[in-house]
Amino acid sequence: METDKKMPIDQDKTKNPSGDDRRDHKAYDNDFINAYCQNPMEGKTAALIKAGFVGDNIPQEAYRMFKRLSGKIKERTTELIESLDSLAAGQLQSILSKSAEEVGYSNMNQAIKQGLDYAGRKPGDTITIKKEESIDDMETELEALRLKRMQKTGRDLH
Repeated sequence: METDKKMPIDQDKTKNPSGDDRRDHKAYDNDFINAYCQNPMEGKTAALIKAGFVGDNIPQEAYRMFKRLSGKIKERTTELIESLDSLAAGQLQSILSKSAEEVGYSNMNQAIKQGLDYAGRKPGDTITIKKEESIDDMETELEALRLKRMQKTGRDLH
């Protein structure tokens, strides 16, 4: 093994601030939450780097921060989804305010369905209702079956 070759991580250590130059880990919380919620597909490590964290073992620290802040991340994600909800409703109203020729009949039909669904007026499933038999009908049918059986066997069931 050659001792003069350095690993890429060892070379990056010289760029890292030390001591008083580093911020407290909790100072990155809001930046980490915002960076993660803006693009969760990039992952925890990328969010921590975007938050400005520098130091050793960034992936481990990102995992720890994510675990510690998971409740706040969930709350922030819910807020973002709710804000998208109103944005989607506005875009839907914009589509519905245009003519069908301008938007296209297929797009207009889909927008109408989504608008009704959003308004809580989604068409329900078709339900077939069968006639319910009354107790009198069941007793009459039971008596007919008893008579039929009595005639077959030649016995009196009463």
